[in-house]
Amino acid sequence: MTVISDREDARIIADLLSSVDDQEIVIRLNGRGVAVVLSPGRYRKLRGDATGELLQLMDEIGRKAQANGLTPDILDEILAEAKAERTQ
Repeated sequence: MTVISDREDARIIADLLSSVDDQEIVIRLNGRGVAVVLSPGRYRKLRGDATGELLQLMDEIGRKAQANGLTPDILDEILAEAKAERTQ
């Protein structure tokens, strides 16, 4: 990962932006990270991977629950009980 500060020359920033395909670039202002520059492909990959993994996990949990006898009616009962406990 490349880190640059607000004090560095704009030419350096332009050079770093040309390398964004290879790495993320962190921009700091007053010593604090304020932005990260990613290539569009890397951004799509990060977003897609997280969404895809979550959907796969949800499907796996659903299959396991169904295999262990969980039905929509039983799930509704469990959720209703949990909601009632939270409101007490």
